[in-house]
Amino acid sequence: MTEFPSNQSPRIDQLQWDKDNDSLAILTASPVVSIWSIRQRTFQDIELASNKDKASFISWSITHPVLAIGSEKGSVVFFNRKTNRKIPCISKHGKKVIIGDWNKEGNLITGSEDRLVTVSNHQGDTMHESFIAKSELSQIKWCPYRDPAKPKKVCAAICG
Repeated sequence: MTEFPSNQSPRIDQLQWDKDNDSLAILTASPVVSIWSIRQRTFQDIELASNKDKASFISWSITHPVLAIGSEKGSVVFFNRKTNRKIPCISKHGKKVIIGDWNKEGNLITGSEDRLVTVSNHQGDTMHESFIAKSELSQIKWCPYRDPAKPKKVCAAICG
């Protein structure tokens, strides 16, 4: 059994395993997300762009070794586990990032408290124009749409 480092906030808000079930991302109400590596038996801390910001959302890509970290101030950090490269994307959203989902093409759709919905690739690039939902978002998911004659990217969201 391994104990979570005591220098971090003791309240854990979310846990998320990577696609290989080798790394566990740990979200606490702090500007740091910790990643526990089973093989190496070590913790690695990923810091947000600002120490005044706190992490609010984490999600591993289902196709790439990339962890997305949303913040209370609307930023998203993309951390590539293989290269140890961190890509901070400031102002993806205007307010706290609260939900998101990855698709098999490596795209992440995120939603925030200000109802803004954004689609990014695994490198942090915004793929489509962002839009504002009609009401508060509580969940968003990509649809596994499978018509090769008409390839579409479809998502569903719970609003209001």
